[in-house]
Amino acid sequence: GDDNRELHPTMYLISIAMTSLSDSESALAWLTHSLAVLSSNGGDVENVKDAATRGKLLSQMGIVYEKMGDHKMAFSCFQESIQLLTSTHRDDRELSNALNSMGNLLRSDSNNDRALDCYDKSLTIRDQLGDELMIANTKNNIGAVLAAVKDQREWICG
Repeated sequence: GDDNRELHPTMYLISIAMTSLSDSESALAWLTHSLAVLSSNGGDVENVKDAATRGKLLSQMGIVYEKMGDHKMAFSCFQESIQLLTSTHRDDRELSNALNSMGNLLRSDSNNDRALDCYDKSLTIRDQLGDELMIANTKNNIGAVLAAVKDQREWICG
């Protein structure tokens, strides 16, 4: 049935497809259902695999909430995702993505210092993974923050 734990990967992929199609409501519904199934079927946050799965789902949920313009919910999802993924030491790529997404959210809210902190942590992980595309993406994000800070200083100082 649709409450089978083994459907988590499928539900996650459907949510990504719905996000790509700009159907945030459907994406959120799939993610919410997936989290509920994980919890109702004995999903235990103390279990490393379940915590890592929950962290991955919450990171995607944060992306969806950000696209919907709900920065408060996005922040909450990213924060919990980062906490879970950090505690599990299971999927550095997902942790790196969650940190980078949190940085993007903070940057859009002009919280530049915290955004840089997230990007720096993400970059450290991405350097260790050796993924040049992800490294370039994070360096680009850092550059965007530094350019915004420079523009702010020039505007203030005239």
